[in-house]
Amino acid sequence: MFDIIAVPVDGSEYGYKAADVAIEIAKKFDSKIAAIHVLEEFSFSNYGESED
Repeated sequence: MFDIIAVPVDGSEYGYKAADVAIEIAKKFDSKIAAIHVLEEFSFSNYGESED
């Protein structure tokens, strides 16, 4: 039914719970899991301008 299950992970308690649920579903349907880890945007502007 599911070939690949995409699961967001961020190191939080909710992320671990989402991973656990995804693992159980993947076992049931013999699916693969694609873990997606998105980081908060980081601005380098605090460190000055780049040299072009």
